[in-house]
Amino acid sequence: APRKPEALNPPNEDKLGRVTPYTSLLVGHNEYIENSVFLTAVQAVGTSARFRQIWHRTHALVSDFRNRLQAQEVGQQSREGMEGLADELGNLELELSFSVETSSDLGLLIPALRSVSFHRDLYLAMELQERADRVSRMFTRLDSSINSELTAIGIREARHHERRRTKWTIALNVLAVAAVPIDRKSTRLNS
Repeated sequence: APRKPEALNPPNEDKLGRVTPYTSLLVGHNEYIENSVFLTAVQAVGTSARFRQIWHRTHALVSDFRNRLQAQEVGQQSREGMEGLADELGNLELELSFSVETSSDLGLLIPALRSVSFHRDLYLAMELQERADRVSRMFTRLDSSINSELTAIGIREARHHERRRTKWTIALNVLAVAAVPIDRKSTRLNS
């Protein structure tokens, strides 16, 4: 159903504004309103395209990680394998926040009520906020998954370091025990 931006449909005036995800209609509005509506439509289409790019790039990164870098056996994943994925996903999440989500509030850029009203209804019609929320949830889940994996890696590394420390402690104790009798013999020889 077409949305009717309130500011573009003033009562008792011969002005009309309708918004759908694919088409918008303006009748009787000033040229500057038509121009600002055109610009916000271009921005919305660009935002939608950027969502798709971010989603496809994220999907490609995760697929590549799973096919190439993810250890097939549990307990074998390394930090090095996770580093590139975590870095790239962080960059994409920043891009989502900065380039896409900030464009949803046109009132910050153009404080014209009619343009803002159209922009808000266009974003609602195109479901851009829902898409942003979906992609954000995807990043949250990926971040949680990466943190879980890094926690497991940290536990394995700590266990490995503890085993090494224990072996060194045992080796040093054996040397200390062996060194005590040697020291007593050298003391007897000197007397």
